[in-house]
Amino acid sequence: MKTLITAATMKRSFLAALVLAAVARLTAEEPVSVTLYDPDPTALWNRVRASLLSRVSPGDALDLGMTTTNSDYFKLAYPGASNARALAVLQEFGQAALPPNISPLHRAVMQRDLLTVFHYAVNLRNVSDAAPELQALIRALAKGIRRVALSEAEIRKLPDNYALAAAMPEALHAYDPTAPKAFLPKDLLADDGEWIAVRDAQEERSITPEHDQVFMSCAVFEVRMRHPLGRKAGLDYLAQLPGQPRILRQGLAREEAGTLTLTGVTGKATQAPPPVPEGEFPPGTAWALIRRSVLATPDGKPVISPLIDTVQVRVYRDVILTGPAAQFVFEWEAKPALTLSGDGFHLVQPQEQWQQRFPARHIDRPIDTMLCLACHDRPGQASVLSRIIQLPALEDRAAKLKAPVFTSATQAQLQTHALRQLGDRPGWILLPWLTEVR
Repeated sequence: MKTLITAATMKRSFLAALVLAAVARLTAEEPVSVTLYDPDPTALWNRVRASLLSRVSPGDALDLGMTTTNSDYFKLAYPGASNARALAVLQEFGQAALPPNISPLHRAVMQRDLLTVFHYAVNLRNVSDAAPELQALIRALAKGIRRVALSEAEIRKLPDNYALAAAMPEALHAYDPTAPKAFLPKDLLADDGEWIAVRDAQEERSITPEHDQVFMSCAVFEVRMRHPLGRKAGLDYLAQLPGQPRILRQGLAREEAGTLTLTGVTGKATQAPPPVPEGEFPPGTAWALIRRSVLATPDGKPVISPLIDTVQVRVYRDVILTGPAAQFVFEWEAKPALTLSGDGFHLVQPQEQWQQRFPARHIDRPIDTMLCLACHDRPGQASVLSRIIQLPALEDRAAKLKAPVFTSATQAQLQTHALRQLGDRPGWILLPWLTEVR
């Protein structure tokens, strides 16, 4: 028997699990040994990171999206003993001086972890059955965030981990349809390159609302598109690409047993493929989603950093078929250890995705494909969901909202818009007040 797990169902499952995790009591927990900041796992910075991790089954801990290794998962400090341990370590951290071996990049990676848990704790404080403990955790996290904070100028001087990865000798820079492999385009983030940054020309709103909602202010997203005929052809195409008010999505087919796979056309057609519809982008078109870390200054101001957390790319081999037959999909992920060493990105494997944060990965079986296709599994432009008003929170207003109309943007325009949105988020409203020196 098969049931269809749509993106909306997955999101509801995620939110339900979030609330349950906030009120659940952790009964069994293995100690986590961390050596990210120092070879000695008992060093304070390692103990802080370990206090935010739990080596438990995926059903017991909530992964907060900062990549760990193997069976380590980020968690909120649960009510009970684990919460008390985390709070004690964070309070020690808030009073300690910076170790001499800690660089600005170390401080940024640590703060990224603290901000991730901080924003989740802020958004959970009204549903937890341990509100006083969560309030204490929020204050301790805020103090730690301030302790490691860099100035805005220091944040902007952090290394460009994407450029470092793309410059590595083994890096591929373009898609080869005869032998598809994951690649790192050198001009992916350039304002004048072939990868065009996209924004909504008519509305002051994000074109990645579901990603924004799941990551709750600790990251911002960029959408970029590359036309196989170059930048001018891409700009011309975007100028005529219409938005859509909503769309029915395909999703994941869950068998009673076996492998989690994707629904849709497999590519084995019994007749000649239909012609490419008028107005469709051509095969060879690629879309990318880039996630950047947002860091905080000592006074709690958000600053979009140069640090790239993930790069997800979908190259369209076909614009008629759906699923893996039509798209070559891959994801690069910046593990903390790789960020600190400057050794590039980790290429995410399908079976690793249950550890990730978006969408909800409550998966108890093998995975045979990249789960970007769980939502983006339609032919051609119909799979570009940034064109669609689909966020559940907007459904009562959808009729009043115009579908996005794409236009190109510069990096500065994207970041100005993103910072304007971050300024209205609960965590960024609260953090400056909590980081005031009293």
